[in-house]
Amino acid sequence: MPPTERAAGWITWLPWVATAGALTALVLFVAQHAFSIYDDAYIYFRYADNLAAGCGPAFNCGDAPVEGFTSPLYLALLWLGALLTGDVEAWSQILGTLSLGAALVLAIRLARTGGETVSVPLGAACALSVAGVLAADHHLLLNAVSGLETPLAAACIVALAGAVLRKDNTWTAVWVLTGVLLRPECGVFVLLLPMLPWMRTRRSVAAVVASLAAMTAIRWLVFGDVLPNTYWAKAGGTPQHAELGLTYLAECVRTFPLLLLAPFVLFVRERRREHAYLLAGMALWCAYFFRTGGDHFAYARLVVPLVPAATALAFVGLTTLPRPTDPRLRLALLGAVAVATGLRAGIRHHVPEAHGFSNVQRWTRVGRWLRTHHRGDTMATIPVGAMAYTSGLHTLDLVGITTAEVARSGNGLPPELVRRAWLGHERHNTPWVLGQAPELIVTTKFRDQPWRHLDEVKAGFYADWLLLQEIKAGRAAYDIYDAEIEPGVHWLMYRRRDLASP
Repeated sequence: MPPTERAAGWITWLPWVATAGALTALVLFVAQHAFSIYDDAYIYFRYADNLAAGCGPAFNCGDAPVEGFTSPLYLALLWLGALLTGDVEAWSQILGTLSLGAALVLAIRLARTGGETVSVPLGAACALSVAGVLAADHHLLLNAVSGLETPLAAACIVALAGAVLRKDNTWTAVWVLTGVLLRPECGVFVLLLPMLPWMRTRRSVAAVVASLAAMTAIRWLVFGDVLPNTYWAKAGGTPQHAELGLTYLAECVRTFPLLLLAPFVLFVRERRREHAYLLAGMALWCAYFFRTGGDHFAYARLVVPLVPAATALAFVGLTTLPRPTDPRLRLALLGAVAVATGLRAGIRHHVPEAHGFSNVQRWTRVGRWLRTHHRGDTMATIPVGAMAYTSGLHTLDLVGITTAEVARSGNGLPPELVRRAWLGHERHNTPWVLGQAPELIVTTKFRDQPWRHLDEVKAGFYADWLLLQEIKAGRAAYDIYDAEIEPGVHWLMYRRRDLASP
C-alpha cells in the first residue's frame, strides 16, 4: 500500500480513536468519583420515589403537586429507573455517565464533520482536539456523577447543533422541544427559530407551537401554573444580581475559555446563518445570568450544557480562519490550542479521587438520625435534598424550591445582603412556616460542643435568621434542641415547645 493511502487510512480512523480515548477517560473518572452527588439531585430522587410510590409529582406524599424540579424529562427517566432498579441513586450514575458519553461522542462527530468542510485531515484534527480537551476537563466530567440533568442537557444541545447544521427541520424541532423539557434555558433556542428560514414552514411552526401549547396545558392541569415553581423560587432582577451575574459569567469563561472562540465558526460561509442561530442561543443563555446572578455552586455548572457543542464549534472555526492559508499551519494552530487548553484543564481542574461531598454526606447522616429519632414528624429546613430524602420526614422548604407558598411569596433578600452564597436561597415566608407549626426546625449549623443558649446561636441563611429572631423575641414557641447525630457532632435544631423532652 502506498504511503499516501496508509496515511489516509490513519486519518479516517483517527476520529474513532479519539472517541474511544474520550470515553475511556470518562469511564476512569466515573470509577474514581462515582456518587459525588449534589444535594439538589436528592430533590429529584425524592420526587422519583414518590412517583414510584403512587404519590404523584409531590415533594411530600399527601401534599398538592408542586414542580420543585428543573427537568420534567430527567425526572421521568429517574422514575423509570426507580421502578426498574429500585435504586434511584445508582441509576442516576448510569444515566449521567451515558448522557455525558453521548455528549462527547456527538461533539467529536460535530467537530469532524464541520472541519471536513476544509479538508479531511483538518476534520480529523478537529475531532482529536475536541476529544482531548473535553476528556481532560474534570470540571466537565464531574457532571456525569452529580446526579443532575446537566449531562443530558449537554447531549441534547449537541444533537440540536447537528440537526441545525444539517438543516433537518424535523430533528431540529424534536431536539429543541426536548431541550425545553430538560432545562428551561433551552427555551431561548425556541425563541430564535425564526432565524432559520427552513424552520419557517407551516408544518414546522405548527408542530413547535402545538407541542409548546400541550406542555403548558399539562403543566397547568397538574400544577396549576404555567411556570415551574423553581422559577418563582429564584429571586433576581436587581443591580446586585446583575453584578454577580457578570462575575459568574467571567468565571465560566475562565473555566471554559473555548467559549470565547466559538464565534470564529462564523467564518464558515455556507452555514453562517445556522452557526449564528446556535451562537445567539448560547449568548442569550448566558445573558440570563445577569438576572439571576448565576449560581452558588462551583465548577460553572450552569454553562456546562453549552460546553461540548461550543468546544466543537470553536475548533471548526479555527480551521476556517482566513489566515493562515497553509493547511500545515492550520493543523499546528489546532494542535497548539488543544494542547494548551487541555493541559490547563488537566492541571487546574483536577478533582481528587472521592465518592461524595462532605456537606452532602453530613446532611445524609442528619437525615438518618432524624429517621431514627423523629419518624413521622414535620421539619422545616433549607438543605431539602439529602436530608429530606434520607429522613423521609414531611419537609417544609424554607427557601421555596419545593414549597409553593414560600416561592410565590415574593419575599427576597434586602439588596445589601445579596451575595453569591445565597443565590437560589433568597425566598422566605416566615409567617406561613410558623403557621404550619413544624415539630422541628433544622439548621445547617453544627459543632463539637452541645448547643445550650440562644445567645450563642448564629444563622446560616436569611430565612434561618428571620426564624431565629422570632424565637428570640418569644413570638415563636421553639427552644434549642441539641441533636448529637453522632459522637462529638452536635447539630443545631429548634423543637416546638409543647413537645415533651426526649
